[in-house]
Amino acid sequence: MEWFSGSPDELVQAKDKNILSAFYVSTENCNVCVPLRVKVEEFFKAKFPQVNLIMMRSERYPRWAAEHSLFSAPTLVLFADGKEVMRYGRNISFQELEDKLERLVDLMGD
Repeated sequence: MEWFSGSPDELVQAKDKNILSAFYVSTENCNVCVPLRVKVEEFFKAKFPQVNLIMMRSERYPRWAAEHSLFSAPTLVLFADGKEVMRYGRNISFQELEDKLERLVDLMGD
């Protein structure tokens, strides 16, 4: 999956127009981000393909990152109907994420 390269407005639309969206936020020089990105990508592809996954670099969208308090990387932020519902920084328990996402998907009816 490629890094998001659209405009800031397209980034907002990606969050707001999808029922469920996940943003994997990284930075250019983040060593932890590279292996975690692969795991996040595989996780969503295999278990939650209905979630719109966006891979983004916070330094390319500083205003959006600041508006969402994204000051460290890596961070995974999940949105439901445009509202933040979950946030994971650096260490992600994929079992916990899966359990919470299953409940959310059931509630959202997606």
